[in-house]
Amino acid sequence: MKTGRPNKGLAHLGSLDGTAEQKRRVELILATITGDLGVDQACKELGISPSRFAVLRTEVLQGALDAIAPGKPGRPAKVQSIDPEEHERLLREKRDLEIEARAAEVREAIALVMPELLDPRRARRLKKGGPKRGRGSR
Repeated sequence: MKTGRPNKGLAHLGSLDGTAEQKRRVELILATITGDLGVDQACKELGISPSRFAVLRTEVLQGALDAIAPGKPGRPAKVQSIDPEEHERLLREKRDLEIEARAAEVREAIALVMPELLDPRRARRLKKGGPKRGRGSR
């Protein structure tokens, strides 16, 4: 005893989107695959040559394979569009930040090579002829 719903067979095509002619063509192709109809008879009903029928059958089967291929898991990423003005503003901001970062790198390099530039008192002492000595060091 079988349980569940009865198989509708090729009648499944009736509930799918497509024209009656498209459904008829797929039905004839599937009937040749199941052996219910010969290729010559299907070609005669469709009004095409056996070579054209072979191409159609291949396209139908390839489409079926492509449709059931596993996809990427999860929900597709949302594509957020941004208006052109906002895009330009962000590009300008990015460029300004890159310039600021480069300037900070240059300042750091100068500070490492010439630390007297960071201490104005030390710079004045160097200009006057060297470091000052405290009392009694002469």
